[in-house]
Amino acid sequence: MAAGFGVHLRPGAHQVDYAAQHDLREPGALAHVARLVDLENLTDYYLLQIYAANNDWPHQNVTVFRDPAGDDRRFRFLLWDIDHAFWIDSDLHIDMVHWLYTPHPSLPEMGDTLLIRRLLENEGFREAFLGRAAHLLNTTLHPDNVIAALERLAARIAPDIALEEQRWQSTRPWTEHLERMRDFARRRPDIVRQHLVDRFGLSGTYRLAVGAPDPAEGAVWVDGMPLAGDYEGIHFPDVAVEVRAEPAPGHSFVGWESLPGETGALLHIRYPLPAGEALRPVFARNRE
Repeated sequence: MAAGFGVHLRPGAHQVDYAAQHDLREPGALAHVARLVDLENLTDYYLLQIYAANNDWPHQNVTVFRDPAGDDRRFRFLLWDIDHAFWIDSDLHIDMVHWLYTPHPSLPEMGDTLLIRRLLENEGFREAFLGRAAHLLNTTLHPDNVIAALERLAARIAPDIALEEQRWQSTRPWTEHLERMRDFARRRPDIVRQHLVDRFGLSGTYRLAVGAPDPAEGAVWVDGMPLAGDYEGIHFPDVAVEVRAEPAPGHSFVGWESLPGETGALLHIRYPLPAGEALRPVFARNRE
């Protein structure tokens, strides 16, 4: 992408102005916003900020950019200045979903969150947003993955910490900050799930287990993600989870373990399976 520009998103920007004047529950209005803004990027951006408990946002530190000359000129959001996050100068339990609906003293008109609030009034967008939240909390933002990334970054900067501590005095050792962030990674996903349940009146959560088949027989995807091994995630019953099976060459899809009689290779799951059971595709070798 060619170099674009970044601005703090404020009322008066066309996309925010349009959202203020139109009902985004209408398909045409949502489609118009989707031509202005990359909604997949917007969704991931807001979910990451919510997860990270960044309390220095979105009344400030909001940056958007676009390619001013290319074929795709939609606005996208860029993370900027999130040092008040991850339980460092922020609160482990802060409800960042509620935060989006709460006026900030510096921006009482709430123009900074108008676009996302209007988008979430659209049932289709809201379901996609919640489905993506479940997916990210089960994968990219799973505690194991976040802690592993934290350890990699900590190892890179560890040799320079002594110099930093000489220059910038701290009331808490660096190692304590690291452990606090690890604990944040372990505990924050369930907190965010509950905040989403509370804000959108969801009926709770459930665990979904999907077994990966023998790769020689076929493959299975969960919400578009191919499984390399068995999967277990926490989902919202109100939001369908797409599970799709595909046979390998020379094989045919037969059905699903735990769902006798279900012969469709594409499922939209909204409920838990019987306790202890996993959803696993069954394939058969084709006859010669």
